[in-house]
Amino acid sequence: MQLFVTFGQCLVAVLLTLAVLFLGFVASLRWLPREERLLRWSATGIGGFGFLIVVGLVLLRLGIFRWYVALPLPLLCACLAYRWLLPFSKAREALREDLHTAWVACSKTVRTEHPWLLLVFAVMVLLALRTLLLPPLAWDTLTYHAFKAGVYVKTGSFEMPLIPSGWMWYRLFPPGGEVLQAWAMLPFHHDGFYIVVDVFVFLFASLAIYTIAQRVVGLRHDLSLLGVGLVFSMPTMWRAIGSGYVDVLLCSSLCFAVVFTWVYATSEDEAFRWRCLVLSWSSMGVALSVKLTAYPVVALLLLSQGWIAWRTLGQLVPYLKRFVLGALLLGAFTLPWMSYNISETGLPLSPYPISVAGLSLGKAPPSLQEYSKLPFRKTAYTWKGEGYALLKTFLPMNKRGHLLWSTRYPTLGGATLLLLLFFPFGWLLLWRRSRLSTLFISIIMAGVLAGFYHSGFAIIRIGWATSNGRFLLGLVWVALLLVLLFLAPRLERFPQLTWVLAALCLWNVWDVVLYINPEEWPWLGGLFVGGVVGLTFAYGFYRWLKNVLWLRWSAWMLLGTCALVGVLTLKHSFRVEAYSSSLVLHGVTRYWHGCFKAFEQRRRETIAVTAGHLPQHDNWFLYPWMGRYLQHQVLYVSPLRTKSVIDFQRGYHQRYWKLFDQKLWVKRLRQQGVTFVMALFPNSLELSWMSRRTDLFRPVATVPNSWGCFRLLPKPLSKD
Repeated sequence: MQLFVTFGQCLVAVLLTLAVLFLGFVASLRWLPREERLLRWSATGIGGFGFLIVVGLVLLRLGIFRWYVALPLPLLCACLAYRWLLPFSKAREALREDLHTAWVACSKTVRTEHPWLLLVFAVMVLLALRTLLLPPLAWDTLTYHAFKAGVYVKTGSFEMPLIPSGWMWYRLFPPGGEVLQAWAMLPFHHDGFYIVVDVFVFLFASLAIYTIAQRVVGLRHDLSLLGVGLVFSMPTMWRAIGSGYVDVLLCSSLCFAVVFTWVYATSEDEAFRWRCLVLSWSSMGVALSVKLTAYPVVALLLLSQGWIAWRTLGQLVPYLKRFVLGALLLGAFTLPWMSYNISETGLPLSPYPISVAGLSLGKAPPSLQEYSKLPFRKTAYTWKGEGYALLKTFLPMNKRGHLLWSTRYPTLGGATLLLLLFFPFGWLLLWRRSRLSTLFISIIMAGVLAGFYHSGFAIIRIGWATSNGRFLLGLVWVALLLVLLFLAPRLERFPQLTWVLAALCLWNVWDVVLYINPEEWPWLGGLFVGGVVGLTFAYGFYRWLKNVLWLRWSAWMLLGTCALVGVLTLKHSFRVEAYSSSLVLHGVTRYWHGCFKAFEQRRRETIAVTAGHLPQHDNWFLYPWMGRYLQHQVLYVSPLRTKSVIDFQRGYHQRYWKLFDQKLWVKRLRQQGVTFVMALFPNSLELSWMSRRTDLFRPVATVPNSWGCFRLLPKPLSKD
């Protein structure tokens, strides 16, 4: 019976994916000229992601993000698009033409000019295949990305459990990325294809890099493809595949916003210009829904659009009238999240301490204020401190300060650093060719730098420098494209330089074999063989049913659904082993794995989490305790008489000492149906209580004065 349920869930997932892609493709084909292939596919990506984010945000704010409400909506919209926008036959013809053109152009470039790119793209395919095998594993994903998405699926709303420490501000972050991940969980009610979202995000990113290279920077096709290879060879990029982090989605959306704004500024067709302007607003909306660091770039782009409207039309009134639509679009991406923040904190941009002209728009919780005062801040805005930290974003260093010319860390890579030495020459060359293109490229770079060197970001910038390359991705992407612009004539005169670029790319990706856990290789081999067999069958069905279109599509959908069922079977078999030894992006603390296996069964449990005080506030690994099928309820039970959530700051023990109440805490545990208590590292008062009261708590796995998992024993029956 379970097999049929899984088959139905996979079929729904296939239909959902096809419906969103069809909806975005048909809308772009109807709205943009057919010959504008790059812009149409860019609009398809923006439309697909934007549709899922907006619909998800609205449903979550209304509290009805349930499978029976959310899943029919894309299918219904796809049917309406088929009926009113464009017949399926025309869409199929355009799709076939686009894919054939792209395949011919890319295969010719790789085969004749840059054959070494095959190795870089093979690494990307391998890592994409790995997302089918691994569960969520990256640090921030375990502490909040996956947990937020799981809570969205379980509750159908923005309502979050109140948990101390970092979660007090994590729950208020812009939720666009987690909404996409929640869509991936929704058909299954588990995380089987949670990180497969990254595959679509990275395809989206490759299109963004290629498009901005051709349209804004002005590179040829082969150099644009080379730019994609250079960007994807960076350790920060290829290690992020499967991480569940949202930085790549953010940068891709901003790049598309720049591309569509550039087309708006340079096109002479009035209708085409306004449509590109609307698409730029949609791209900005996707970026704003993902991270607040998009605001500087979006603000600069909106100012540039106003300036362009004034320059080309002689007045701002037509632009401002149209901007009403832009405001509605941007509001659709941001207002649901902001209204939730207002209901929780009274301010829309919390937890960020932002004020404009004396008007407070956001406030930070006390734990975030303590976090911003960590000792790392002392070296901020000093030549030595900032220079050392910036160098570590490219080249990792050991504890002695020695450089490690390796890519075993999510840095930008030593090869990238060498290439960026030519960036100033590329910028000057672009300035000579097109001041407008230089303006838009500079907007991306200035916006990224404004966020990265903001005073509130100093702790992360200095303290975790080796993993900070992802915050500079937008800047590095366009900088590498300008390097290629400078090297283009030299590559024509000296073709041997291509192999220098090849060596630099391979330097960045050489240790991907060491990055992948040896125990994963047999499973990846099984996935690869299964993929080859599946494609062979698909091609056979294509030849056999060539003249029966509906039957061919049905056969392909059936094959795809069966493939997903097989992938889920492999993934569930490898899940516990993956949590013990596999690596995504960078290392993660795994002390809790000893008791993790106890919660993998289907039985529902209510698990209370707690932990001691850690100044970094990133020690609350919440997601693993939700279970494979999100079946467990994860919550926090306050040990204070006031029932309030502990405000973790230095010296919190002295501040709350008279309010701690062990008997009341145990009573609340029983009232809320708690069956297990997970006391995470570091040591907490609750851990010491449970260790002493063996009549109430039975240890499952524990390390004294560090962490422990305990089962709450049933309340003994009274003798009466």
